[in-house]
Amino acid sequence: MRIWSDEHEVTGFTSNVSEHGLFVEAQTQVPIGTRVHVEIRDREGAPFLAEALVVRHKQVPPRLRSVTRPGMGLRLLPPTELLNPDAGPATATPTVVLPDDGPLRLDLSDLEALRSALEGEVSKGVLAAPDRGKEAVGSRVQIRVALPPPWSEVTWSGRVMQRLEASDPPLLVLQLDDPGLVTSLATEILDYEGGP
Repeated sequence: MRIWSDEHEVTGFTSNVSEHGLFVEAQTQVPIGTRVHVEIRDREGAPFLAEALVVRHKQVPPRLRSVTRPGMGLRLLPPTELLNPDAGPATATPTVVLPDDGPLRLDLSDLEALRSALEGEVSKGVLAAPDRGKEAVGSRVQIRVALPPPWSEVTWSGRVMQRLEASDPPLLVLQLDDPGLVTSLATEILDYEGGP
């Protein structure tokens, strides 16, 4: 497959294709947030063309590349965004920009915490994150997630669906933009850590 924008061109292989996105195994990565053209060819060579947004990177240390590949997650853009590229995402809700604090943070570097999140909320397409009291219900947010070593932090995005202020500590329930990508990454980490 081929991915390109005005500044970048990358070739790679597709994996973990879902209704809303795909993961591209590639040595070179396009910056997160870049809008790209995607061309995938089937076995007969017929092209499938799409527009996508780079939403995450997967860094893999060289010593582990025989087990898992580096690459990037792409969110396929719906036709409403393609028809009006200046409109941004197809929703009218705001994106939270937090220049002083940065994105939300969640620590899933412990394998049991990652397994619990995958078997619990992630399997339902949501993620519970610490509530800083700044994000409004309905707003779009990014969350930096620490993963078990040797995996790098990843950034996932979603929409605040609910505030659980009575919980201790208070939590936000986020509807993930691409739960398929999140599930496949968490499953891959747990499978790798579980051994052959």
